[in-house]
Amino acid sequence: MKKTLVVLMSLVALAAVGCGRSAKGGLGQFLGTWKTMYTILDSKGGRVSSGTLTVKQPSSDTITFGESTSVVAGVGQFGVPNMQTKSFDVSLKQAANNYLLTLKVDGEGILDNFPLTYSESDGFNGQGSVSLDGKQRPVTASIKKDGAGYVWKISAEEASGPKRLYEFSFKEKS
Repeated sequence: MKKTLVVLMSLVALAAVGCGRSAKGGLGQFLGTWKTMYTILDSKGGRVSSGTLTVKQPSSDTITFGESTSVVAGVGQFGVPNMQTKSFDVSLKQAANNYLLTLKVDGEGILDNFPLTYSESDGFNGQGSVSLDGKQRPVTASIKKDGAGYVWKISAEEASGPKRLYEFSFKEKS
């Protein structure tokens, strides 16, 4: 019984490390409420904001964060302001051999299960191609340690159009 328990505990520890669930590479490092600054530059223009974001873990293999705000987008009939909802939702899911990043901005799916790899020296990184505005665009995504926090960066290049940039800087836990 004692030998079986030791072997079982060893297998659990190996499985956790093998799946990237160690303290350094696991999703738990992102949990909590963070002082943040984010930049979104896309086909609808740009916006920069700061405040706090809470990273939640809805399941054992997924973390999420996001924000939804209403902003005045001009004045309509009879002087009534036109309100527009600005939002983003980000999730990072642990898969068998990598991590999957999903990003939605203002209801538009930018990335859907975009694969990222993890290494202790380079953090989370991925490159690929996605369809944006009806065109294939090369995309890079990364999550890097930055002082006491992290920088999440997603960038899409376009030879004949605007670059898209989504950057979420987690400065420190609040």
